[in-house]
Amino acid sequence: MSKDKTKSSGIDADKPVLETTSREEINRAFAFTEFWGARIGFWLIMIGLGVYTTGMIRPLLEIEKLIQYWGLPADQFLQATGMPVGWEWIGKLGHSDMLGLLGLVILSSAVIFAYLSIIPALVRAKDRVYLLLVVLQLGVFVLAAGGWLTGGH
Repeated sequence: MSKDKTKSSGIDADKPVLETTSREEINRAFAFTEFWGARIGFWLIMIGLGVYTTGMIRPLLEIEKLIQYWGLPADQFLQATGMPVGWEWIGKLGHSDMLGLLGLVILSSAVIFAYLSIIPALVRAKDRVYLLLVVLQLGVFVLAAGGWLTGGH
């Protein structure tokens, strides 16, 4: 097989097999985790919406009242409705409107779990640069989730 053919097939003949294999392992782990996190989050949002709109489980805020407060700015909405702020929603998961929020959190956190899933492969590959970048990115996510990065608000 010529060098040109191996490069077009995605295999770099100049790189050791171990390096190619660890890159493939890293890519597959990231993609697998992102794929399933996105799917689970999406379906929890859909299920939550269905449960909320049918009234199968009592919500914190009924749809009729939601429509009444819909146009308010966020701070006024929270004050008028008494909806949970920050991480308080976790304690309210027994309510139908919070189930959709759980799906949204899983959907938006899928990339965090994907980054976490590639750390073992990066360690095995002794890829310190990418490992450092992943750890730094996860640090940014933690700071943002904790409310320490507010974007100037």
